[in-house]
Amino acid sequence: MKSLKYIGIAVLAGVGLLAASCDTIEEGDRKHEYTGPISSERMILLEDYTGVRCINCPTAAAEITRLQEFYGDNLIVVGVYPLQPTGLTMPYDPSRDLRTDVAQTWASAFAIEQFPMGMVNRQEVTGYAEWGGSIAEVISEGLNYVNLSVSASLPTDTTIAVNVEGSFVEDYEADGAVNMITMILEDSIVVPQLTGSGVNGGYVHNHVLRAVIGPEWGSQVASEAPARGTAFSASLTGSVNSGWRKNRLSVVVAIVNASSHEVIQAGIVHLGEE
Repeated sequence: MKSLKYIGIAVLAGVGLLAASCDTIEEGDRKHEYTGPISSERMILLEDYTGVRCINCPTAAAEITRLQEFYGDNLIVVGVYPLQPTGLTMPYDPSRDLRTDVAQTWASAFAIEQFPMGMVNRQEVTGYAEWGGSIAEVISEGLNYVNLSVSASLPTDTTIAVNVEGSFVEDYEADGAVNMITMILEDSIVVPQLTGSGVNGGYVHNHVLRAVIGPEWGSQVASEAPARGTAFSASLTGSVNSGWRKNRLSVVVAIVNASSHEVIQAGIVHLGEE
């Protein structure tokens, strides 16, 4: 049994749909990143809404790689593959479908109907040209409300067990309850992807959302306006699909304002680490 712990944390259905996916970034249009000190406890969650028939989504993925290199472990990325619009999301190989119902639920709630689009800490929906600047704004605030500890194990071939412990290190004036969303991700999935040069059958998809353990909008871990010193813990068990590679799985936990959906802290554990 593996156990790990991480502390701190087809062609498009028309030219119009293709054009709606996103424009290419010019270097001069890119927002500048934060260059000051980064607290090791402050984690940022970037959710990338994407699809295998989105011709500009690989460019967004390249931007994510750049941002990960820049921000390191302080940036957690989740690849979200909704069911709609099918012109951007329908798999070329039905046996390798990356889409999930929960991805569609979130996309519908946040009115995301074109790709690539994303959300930094579940705030404003933006194109990938804006992600670096949005991350910089969060980090420059220098605020960390929650210290978070996440551990995960595979007690059987079909189950994953997750344990979470957290505590508020600052007063948080939430306008509602604070929830915890627990996600299972898989890396290094080879699935055909539309690119600028055609369909790439060997394209590698990373940090792909596979499932959510528990409610899709999270389970409550604190009531309204938790004070400094408020602690919480949770133990969850989820199902593991036989097609998922166990050594490529990760668990991401997001602590969110249940009312505004703002992510106030996140953590990740990789089950493939030794």
